Amino acid sequence: DNQFHGTHVAGIVAARRNGLGVVGVAPNVTLVPIKVCDASGYCYAHAVIDGITYAGDQKLDVINMSFFVDDDEFQTSTEFKCLDDPTVGAFRRSVERAISYARKRGVVPVAALGNSGTDLANPPSGNECEVVPAESPGVIGTTALGNAKGKASYSNWGEGEADVAAPGGTSTGDPATGIWSTLPGNTYGAISGTSMASPHAAGVAALIVSQYGK
Repeated sequence: DNQFHGTHVAGIVAARRNGLGVVGVAPNVTLVPIKVCDASGYCYAHAVIDGITYAGDQKLDVINMSFFVDDDEFQTSTEFKCLDDPTVGAFRRSVERAISYARKRGVVPVAALGNSGTDLANPPSGNECEVVPAESPGVIGTTALGNAKGKASYSNWGEGEADVAAPGGTSTGDPATGIWSTLPGNTYGAISGTSMASPHAAGVAALIVSQYGK
C-alpha cells in the first residue's frame, strides 16, 4: 500500500479477531487485494477495467471499490462521467462492460458514492452524468452515515442512486467520530469517507455469501 487507503479499507472488511487492534465486519473471509490505483492515488480507467475483469476471471464473491474512476490522462480526474463527452463517456461504458462481465461470473460489486456532498439524483452537470463505478448498473452504491446516524455531511446521496447507507464517520483523524481501522506499519487510525462506508457494506455482503453460499 503506497499510502494508507487500501489498508484502512481492507481492515474494515476483514481485520482478524486476534486480540489486536480492531475487528472487521467479516473477520474470517479471504481478502484478495487487486491494485488499481497508483502511488499518488489516481485510479485510471484502464487499470480499473483490468481489475474488475480480473475479479470476474477469478469468480470472486464480492469486490469493494472505494474510489471513483479517474481519466486515462496522467493525473487527470473527472468525478462525473458524462455520456455527451466522447472521452469520459468511453471510459464509463468500458467500466460498465467490465462490471457486467464480473456480475455474470458471480461477482457482487460494492462501491463508494463519493465525498462531494452531491445529490446524485440531480447532479450539477446533468442526469447524463454519473459517478463511476458507484452509479454503474449492477453496483451497490454506498452512502456514508456520520456518528449521529444521519447522512454524513460530505457524503454523496440521491434517491434511486444510493442503494445502501453504512458507517463512514464524521471527521477524519478524530477518534470519537472517525472509523477506526488498520494502517500500514502495524498501526491504526480513524478516517472518514464513503470509502469507509463501502467496505462495511461489502463486509455484510461477504457475511451473506459465507452463510448462504450466494
